[in-house]
Amino acid sequence: MKCPLCGCECGEREEAAACKGCPLALGDACSLARCPRCGYSFPRESRLLKKLRGWKSGWK
Repeated sequence: MKCPLCGCECGEREEAAACKGCPLALGDACSLARCPRCGYSFPRESRLLKKLRGWKSGWK
């Protein structure tokens, strides 16, 4: 994931560590991602959008 506020790129592990302690982090109750560097919360990218980006990058 890439934070839209600070530009930090991190993986699932770092994102999970940033959300540790939040009661909504249990299971799939929360649809937000949190940046481990600045703490900014933003909506996660959907699986459909990820696939479309993958297909688009293959066309170039």
